[in-house]
Amino acid sequence: MTSTRLTARTRALVAVLAGSVLTAAGLTTAAQHGSALGLTVERCSAAFTTYAWAGGFVTHVRVTTPQALSGGWVVEWMDVVPGTRPTQAWNATVTATPRQGTSYSGSEYTARYLAWNGSVPAGGAVEFGFQGTTSAAPRDPMGVRLNGEPCTGYVTPTEGWGGPPPSPTPTPTRTWNPTPPPTPTPTPSPTVLPTTTPAPTP
Repeated sequence: MTSTRLTARTRALVAVLAGSVLTAAGLTTAAQHGSALGLTVERCSAAFTTYAWAGGFVTHVRVTTPQALSGGWVVEWMDVVPGTRPTQAWNATVTATPRQGTSYSGSEYTARYLAWNGSVPAGGAVEFGFQGTTSAAPRDPMGVRLNGEPCTGYVTPTEGWGGPPPSPTPTPTRTWNPTPPPTPTPTPSPTVLPTTTPAPTP
């Protein structure tokens, strides 16, 4: 009769193999359900800072990336204020395409890298800015993405809506008030007295 009993060494080996299988399965489950286990996936983080006035605005954008970018970058977002239009930009080429949604209308913005700033190290940031025109107060952007990946943590502080940007206080111009020369006092002309001719003696 053949014995089917396992030796202590065999049982220990089976236990180790079983534990490895369970550990691998647990890691796979954690990767698939990271949010349920309190794990976070590292994503880009975007911050929008906007100064706006009646009819126009200036926005500065900073997008931090956890991964290195070597082949260029593209930042996309949705502006839900209808009628916004970029007029100039720096550190990027910024374009806007009008979009009409079921619950909003606005413009889909795209910012592309320039020839000299397409590489960003891990933990670095993409920074650019642009100026534009608008018919309403700015609102928070929607769906910010870096190279197609969604970003988190973006905000849009808005200041000064309702009037034109403050103008610098002009430096007063000094007015030259020359002192007029004194009016000379006229010198009185001497009075010429007639010469009296003496009468002849008879």
